[in-house]
Order: sequence, then C-alpha cells, then structure tokens
Amino acid sequence: MAKKISGLDPAGTLTGQEFFEAVQKGNSVKVTADQIATHALGRFNPKIWGIRKQSGSASIFWERINPEMHAERRVHKQCGRYLEDSNANIIDLHPTDSRKSFSGASVDLTGSQGNVWWRKPAYYFKAEIVQATDGLWYEYQWMSDNYFDGATYMKERSCSPWHMVVNRATSVAASLSFLTWNNDGSIVRNGNGFPVYTANATTYRGGSNNAALDGTASSMLGMGISVIDINTARYFSRNAGAHCGWFSILDEIRTLYRFEYACDDIQQGYNPTLDAYGNKQGGLGTGKSVGGEWGTFNGYHPFIPMGVTCPLGNQSGLVSYTIKDWGGAGIDKIIQVDSFLGLEILCEHIWTGAEDLLIYHDVAQNKVKAYYCDDPTKFANPLSDSSVVVPIGYKHVCDMAPTSGWMAAISLPPLCLPTAVGGSPGLYVPDYYWAPPDSGWYTSGLGASAYDGSHAGLASLAAYRRVSVAIAYWGFRLCR
Repeated sequence: MAKKISGLDPAGTLTGQEFFEAVQKGNSVKVTADQIATHALGRFNPKIWGIRKQSGSASIFWERINPEMHAERRVHKQCGRYLEDSNANIIDLHPTDSRKSFSGASVDLTGSQGNVWWRKPAYYFKAEIVQATDGLWYEYQWMSDNYFDGATYMKERSCSPWHMVVNRATSVAASLSFLTWNNDGSIVRNGNGFPVYTANATTYRGGSNNAALDGTASSMLGMGISVIDINTARYFSRNAGAHCGWFSILDEIRTLYRFEYACDDIQQGYNPTLDAYGNKQGGLGTGKSVGGEWGTFNGYHPFIPMGVTCPLGNQSGLVSYTIKDWGGAGIDKIIQVDSFLGLEILCEHIWTGAEDLLIYHDVAQNKVKAYYCDDPTKFANPLSDSSVVVPIGYKHVCDMAPTSGWMAAISLPPLCLPTAVGGSPGLYVPDYYWAPPDSGWYTSGLGASAYDGSHAGLASLAAYRRVSVAIAYWGFRLCR
C-alpha cells in the first residue's frame, strides 16, 4: 500500500521496505524507503574526484585523486555537439559522428536544421590551496556532478564547436560546416584535390570574403570569418542571439581538459592508449604548426575548414587533413586537426577574440589590469584606447604580469589569468603571454595561431592588440 511522502513516519520507525508514492506533473511512481535513502545519500554524499599539484611546483602534470572516478567521466561524457533551430528544437548529434543524429539519421550542418552548438553541462567545482598530511601545501581542484561542501555551481553553457561564420547577405553569425562527404567518410574533393563545398558556402565565405580565390587552393570557402574587429563581431553575433564572450567558457574548457588529461599542456604528444584506470594520457599534439609558410600560402587567413573533425563526433582525437598546393603547385601538406570532446581546434590555428575580457595597461604604475564582464548585454568597447573609464559591467579581477613571457603562475580558477612569467615550454603552465606594450586599453586574444608553434595552448593570451584589431588570423566563436 503506497503512502504519500507527506505521510512519512518519524525517522527510526521504518523497516526500509515500505512503499511511498512520488507524484510529479501527474506521473506517479512507487518507491521504497531504502530507495529514498539511497538517492539522498547520493545527493548529499556525492562522488567527488579531483587533481592536485604541489603549490608553486614547476610541473605541468597533476596527480589524479580518485582516478577510478575520473574514468567514469560523469561530467565529460555529457559534453557534445548538437543542432538547434530558430524554434529551439534540438537534435543531439551522434557521439562518434557529427554527420548523423544521435539516432543515426543523416543531418544537415549547413543551416537548414539550425546552428551547430557544443554543450558544456552543469557541474560543481572547487579550487583551494591546502596543507596535506605530508606537511606540504598543494593546490587542489575538485569536481562532481552533484553539490559538495564549498563547491561553486558551474552552469550549463554552449558555444560553437569551431570558429563562427557570417551570412554575408543578412549579417547574421552562424556555426555551420559546408564540407561534403564521400560514402567512405572522406571529404569530397574535385579533380584538383580541393574540397568540394555545399552550394550555400559562398553566402558564408570566411576569411576576408575574397571571392576571387574561390576554386583555388587558398579558397576562403568553408573557413571561419576573420578580418573583423570585436565591435563588428558583436553586431553579427547579437543578430544570432549570441555573443563572443569566449574567455569565461574557454577557462572552463581548460579545467575540463586538465581533469581529462591531468596535464596543462594540450600540445603533449597524442597517445590514444588509456592508463590502467581508463584515463587519458598525453595530449593532442602540435599537428597544425606551420610557421611562416602560412603567409606565403594565403596571407595568414584561416586554412582549415570548419567541421574537419565531424567524423570524430564528441570524441577527443586527431583527423588527418591534406592541404593541396601548400608549398606551390603539387606540393601538398598534411596536418593533424584536433578535437577535444567535440571542440575543434581550441588553439594553434587562428587567434580567438573574447569580448568578456578587457586589458588595461597602467604604465605609470607598471600594472596590467584584467577586467571581466559576466553580463553579455553589457559587453562593450572602451570609449577609446586611451580612456581611463572602465566600461560599465566590467570588474577588475586581477593584475596580470607586466611583461611578456612563458607563464610561471596563474590565478586560481575560475578565471585563470597569467600573474607571473619566467617559465618555459615544459614548465608551470607551458603557454605564452604577450603583455601590452603601451598604455591604455587592449583586447584579449586566446589560443595563439599556427604561426606561434609551441607558444600556442589553451592558456595562451595576447594582450598586445588594440580593441579595434581586424586581421587575417583573428576570429571569433559564438557563445551563449
């Protein structure tokens, strides 16, 4: 005989086998007292997994705490790509092939079924510096899919899995892929070996929108848009009901990466073999580093079309991609295009601008101040490069290192920023920071470019470009 929850007897009088009726939205289910207790214990004594590193340590590696729980990937396995149309209808894409829906049906990634998004689930997170039983001080970071004492709730967020494109006729930003595919899963190429794109790719031509290059090796079809400043990107993204506040979501992605690989260096060599607990090893390599050859090829515009890693779905890994005539007629180049949980090319291609982080260099005090805004409706540019007025909604979060260099220290998450330099490619946080050269306001560029080689990484930060920057190797991602 079922009882209503409101009719529970005082604690201590139940056997554990009594049935109770739980009702929600007209649905009724019978549960035992034991089942209720198990659920409560799961909520209030959740699985918690963490990482730690000795405070001040120069190591790029972290020690996993509860490695068997890491292997369950309770948060990471919820990340992934999906389609969403203008009516908010959602189609989750297949976890191992983004060219299909979760059910296996073919999908259109060129716009008819909406934009392609990547979902970061909600979770709970805590960072702290604590003295351990060995007497040493460690930085600990903890994660769970349920609340635990002192944890911060990290809400669900979405972003484009690659750089954004823009409908050149309507000025509306989008997240799409225009590649076409053979039955064997390879990219369709024409007689010259160039990728064949869908018919509407011309409407969303990337780079600088140079139509004269269509049909050539350096075509801008299928590429993300570049050569626009942050104000223009803001206009395009707001037309799409989104924004370009990339810093805060990338900061969380860096945390997810740190937990997945127990390392701060995404450029570690690729190793598909899992460790004894079933956790990731290595990194995603440096397969896109191309140096100055890039300038000769296409003037430092984007050279990797959006969606190359679609055959990986939400898996982390690499896809080989051939660029025809990279070094001149008949001289091809093969690169390795990476994806982390379905996020394509987080660094080492073109810089990614972020409108939620502004940098001010106070030369008189030799301070570089980072200002962050968490309200997309208030994202704005400073009145001018030399203005002393902080834009409304932006708050000072920390002082960054006043000189350029390899990062030797960053602020505690969330919102990790370089506070000291003096490291190297294999120490501390092995990414490079470019400080502002003169006084006034600067924008933030994240990830670094394919020209920057080992300087690139998830934490790489360029604070040396003015807010009005609009260059070939600078693009944006849609965020929500």
